[in-house]
Amino acid sequence: MSQPGGCSLAGSQQTRQPVKSLTAGSRWRLRMRSAVLTVLLLLSALTAAAAQIDGIEPKSIDTGSGEQFVNIIGSELGDHVLWSGKAGEWDVEVSAVGRSNVVAYVPDPIVNTPGRYTVYVRGANGTAGPAYLDVVDPGQPPLVVLVPDPVVAASESRSGAGVVYDVFPYGGSDPRPDLKCSNPSGSLFPVGYTVVDCTASNTKGETGTSQLSVTVFDEQKSGDIFWVHVPEVIAEEAPTLEGTNVKFEVTADGSRDPSPAVKCDAESGAFFRVGTTSVTCVATDAYGATATGQFDISVYFPDGK
Repeated sequence: MSQPGGCSLAGSQQTRQPVKSLTAGSRWRLRMRSAVLTVLLLLSALTAAAAQIDGIEPKSIDTGSGEQFVNIIGSELGDHVLWSGKAGEWDVEVSAVGRSNVVAYVPDPIVNTPGRYTVYVRGANGTAGPAYLDVVDPGQPPLVVLVPDPVVAASESRSGAGVVYDVFPYGGSDPRPDLKCSNPSGSLFPVGYTVVDCTASNTKGETGTSQLSVTVFDEQKSGDIFWVHVPEVIAEEAPTLEGTNVKFEVTADGSRDPSPAVKCDAESGAFFRVGTTSVTCVATDAYGATATGQFDISVYFPDGK
C-alpha cells in the first residue's frame, strides 16, 4: 500500500547496523596507551634542557659608538633579549642564532647612556641570565678595582691570621665610589688559600669587580712559602659539539721540599665538554704545607662547522 506522495512504506525503512562493544582487553590496552603517553609527556617536561648564559662579548662598549651588537654565549637560548638599566627596559628580538650563541642588537638609548645593563635571554626553554654589559664614557676610564699581588701571611693561631691588604677603586664618573670585599682587610683568614671578591659601585650605576688571593700558611708545619703556578685561561676549539681533550701544565716551587706533590681535580689531557670548567690544583710539600691555584678551561665549538 502506497502512502501519500508516492513513497512506499517498505522503502522508507532503514537498516540499522549492530554496534560493537569494546572488550575488556581493548579497554585495558587503551588505558595503558594513555598512561604511557602521559608518562612520556612528563619525562619530556622534566628532561628539557634549561637555558643558560655563559658569557657576553664584548663586555663593554663606548658611549655614542654607533650601532652595536653583542654576542651572547650559552645553551638552549631563546629568541628575545631583555635589557634593563639606566636607559630603561627593552625587549629585543635576536638578530641571529647559532648553535651555542645568539647575536642581539643593543638599543640606541642604551648605547648613548653610560651605566651597567642587565641582560636576560627568554625563550621556550625559560629565561637565562643574568649577564652584564657596561656602557662607558670614552673620555672617562671605566670603574675598576685595583688589587695587590697575591698576599701571603704566617698563621697567628690555629684559627689563621688577621691579614691587612690595600684595595682601591679607580675611574668611573663618580669621585666617591663604594667599595666592598667579601673578606675585609684586617679580618681573620683561615689557614690555606682564600679568594677575596671586591666590588666597586657608584651612584651612576657603574660597577667594577676584581679578585685577590690570600694564603695563610701554618708556621708550625713549615717555615716555607711556596706557590702553585697555573696557566691563564685556556681557550680550546673543539672538533665536535661534545668537546675535546685539553693538556695543561701546573707546577709548584718555593718550598724546602724540591718536589711538592701537585694534584688537580681534572687531569691534563682529560676530556672537557663545550663551555667553561674551573680547575683547582693543590700542592702539598713534605712538611705538610699546602698551596692552591685555580684556572679556567674554555672549550668552544665555532659556528659554521
